[in-house]
Amino acid sequence: MHLDPARELTGMEYELYKVFRQNGFVVSKRTLSACLIDTGKMELGTLQSLLSRSPIVVSQSVGVYALRGVTPRAAGPEDQFQSH
Repeated sequence: MHLDPARELTGMEYELYKVFRQNGFVVSKRTLSACLIDTGKMELGTLQSLLSRSPIVVSQSVGVYALRGVTPRAAGPEDQFQSH
């Protein structure tokens, strides 16, 4: 079954999801902040809450987050990630 992220996720989760999709699935908090907070799409508290509680996000290391279900792998620069 194929799920549509635009329909399945909350509005804020979908904004977060789009940033992950646009930036390679593994993203620093700095990039997330620049894309969401600095552009007025999300408040800092909302981003922090999503990063700590949303089931679509997994922490990779301090300040680095990944979209759940996407595994980084060794590949060419144009194909660095695979989706499950």
